[in-house]
Amino acid sequence: MALLSVIMPIYNHGHLLNRAVTAIVAQSLRPDELFLIDDGSTDETAEIIKDLADLYSFITPIFLAENIGAEAAIKHVWDQVTGEYIYFAAADDVVCGDFFSTSTSLLENHPEISFCTALTDEITETIPPLSSPSPKIITPQQAAEMICQHGTWFRCNTAIYRTKPLKSLGGIDPDLGPFGDGFICMHLAVKTGCAFVPEVYCKVNVDHASTSRVFNENPMALVAIFRKAENKMIDELRSVFPADVIDAWGRQWRLTLAKRLLQTTAKDWDGCSRVLIPPLNQLDIYVLRLLAQISKRASNAYLLLRLIPSQFFQRVFRH
Repeated sequence: MALLSVIMPIYNHGHLLNRAVTAIVAQSLRPDELFLIDDGSTDETAEIIKDLADLYSFITPIFLAENIGAEAAIKHVWDQVTGEYIYFAAADDVVCGDFFSTSTSLLENHPEISFCTALTDEITETIPPLSSPSPKIITPQQAAEMICQHGTWFRCNTAIYRTKPLKSLGGIDPDLGPFGDGFICMHLAVKTGCAFVPEVYCKVNVDHASTSRVFNENPMALVAIFRKAENKMIDELRSVFPADVIDAWGRQWRLTLAKRLLQTTAKDWDGCSRVLIPPLNQLDIYVLRLLAQISKRASNAYLLLRLIPSQFFQRVFRH
């Protein structure tokens, strides 16, 4: 059985493909198989994949006639994967450090956990809530507590999964779009636990499909995705996600939604603010706009007070 499989769906990223594959090849632990999937690209992707497959024997080239999306492209090769561990790579990201070796070693030494994540160099508001100087094993109970406090904090660009439990859950749910990997990380974390390495193992291109980009293009589309995830937790996975975790996570994603709404035009407020708990009224919106002109921290504090008051007072008394 192979140790590590890597799947990389590619759509019109031929100009970045050599860089991404070169970084994978440079890892101290090379993957046993690397599936390069041309997802119906119209640029030079197919030709570059052919050249790379000629150069490296562990590369399996896959060419799809039309663009079906990253999640569907991954499903296309799902049955061909033989690795004990699996990593989903993006053509516009660059892996770095001792990523593959360190992560797979942690998984081998801790058979009870299902995946391992690390840091990326992407600048984001969502910083993993860990200050560990060394790799850390997170139990299911600890994972649930961290989700309650911080929402979905995993850096999925650095997630290496144990293949068997991932397949047993059906893999990444394509219905959840760019949040599919975040959701599967939550599911596995509260079910089996996970590992975290406090090292930067991926340089992320923030232009690729992400929840941030989906939100900027269509805020209500992101609302629909998060509601699907929330309903899935309530209807299908209540035995995995305790009620307090579902409630806390729901409040966290609504807080994230509200923070992002502050950076958009007023036209998006009416539709999106109605899904907040409690909903924000026109006075709230006026106060938030005013505070945002003073400082981002002030507007975020007001949102926390309105949407998750328990966390607001915890932070006040902590300081």
